[in-house]
Amino acid sequence: ARKLETMLGVKKVIIIPGDYEKRPEVLKEMGGKAFEYIKGCISDKSIIAVTGGNSTMAVAENAKAVDKKDVIVVPAIGGNNERHATQANAVAEKLASKINGSYYPLYLPQNISEEMLKAMLADPNISKVVELIGRSDVFIFGLSTFDQIAKKRKLDEETKKYLQRKGAFAEAFGYYFDNEGKVVHKSGSIGIKIEGYDIIATAVCIAGGLSKAEAIIAINKGKKKNILVIDEKAGEQMYNIMRGV
Repeated sequence: ARKLETMLGVKKVIIIPGDYEKRPEVLKEMGGKAFEYIKGCISDKSIIAVTGGNSTMAVAENAKAVDKKDVIVVPAIGGNNERHATQANAVAEKLASKINGSYYPLYLPQNISEEMLKAMLADPNISKVVELIGRSDVFIFGLSTFDQIAKKRKLDEETKKYLQRKGAFAEAFGYYFDNEGKVVHKSGSIGIKIEGYDIIATAVCIAGGLSKAEAIIAINKGKKKNILVIDEKAGEQMYNIMRGV
């Protein structure tokens, strides 16, 4: 873990034994360990932003009550009204109920035009949540490889080709990154802004499995405040990739 911290330039790497792709229960342990770390970062009036996904849901499901006052949990990115069990709104709701915090949902389509966005931001309920997201001090996120997100979002061929031409390699919180970790595209949705990333005190990335190793490197490299919670399999693969093996 120390070696990976140095190679990646992140604050901390927590490695959970096992292979998440072969043993799904490893994710539960990752979620529990991630929450243990996060718990120490929560203070009175903390604002926690979460993205959707199985990894972040594992954190929410393994969370426990926190002895802090007025903690708020918000989705880090607008979700549509579909009740996806692991959507950001669902993860935020679950986490808030576990830690006895308040929860504010954000119902917005993932891909939305600028005009619609402006109109929706005029709604005080929406602008309040957007403002809370902008002030979050703890951020919990997962990530996907390009192939995983293309499947999940059912991207059409044209969009896929366009993103591939731009070098899209991995996706996290509504942004597509190339293999150097540069943003190449943003899906038009309201949420955590990459420009505001630097003011977040604690950013916890939870991701596992061999297939995600390269994406984990691309998105986290050089992010000094990131805490990474990964499984052993991803860790080994990342170590080999960065050593150029």
